[in-house]
Amino acid sequence: MDGRIIVIAAVAAAIVVAALILTVVFNALQKKKISFATGKVKFTGEIPPVIARKGKKIALPALKSEYYDFMGWYYDAACTERADIVRMPSEDLVLHAGWRRKQTRRETDSQPALDLGGAVAHNLSFRVELDF
Repeated sequence: MDGRIIVIAAVAAAIVVAALILTVVFNALQKKKISFATGKVKFTGEIPPVIARKGKKIALPALKSEYYDFMGWYYDAACTERADIVRMPSEDLVLHAGWRRKQTRRETDSQPALDLGGAVAHNLSFRVELDF
């Protein structure tokens, strides 16, 4: 009878260990996804999502626009928390593009540049001049 209990315990332990190994392997092989929200600024090209395994080295895309400077990727739509990601995170993410309006030649000739300090998300400011 003692021999049967030992065999049953060994089989149960082997099943638990196999389940743990399968869980670890499944989590290691599972791919995560980073999607990109660009706001209302038109830019050149398309941005496919980045899909990779957790911890894999990745590069975030850089965007170009005729009227806006791309300031980088942010975790939030208000562009307050910069996302400097070099390795795939352990969860799916949506990153938001930060933009700053480029100065036109007329703006740079008429007044010194005003540093607004940082990226602007979707709230873009415009200057209006009135000549009397």
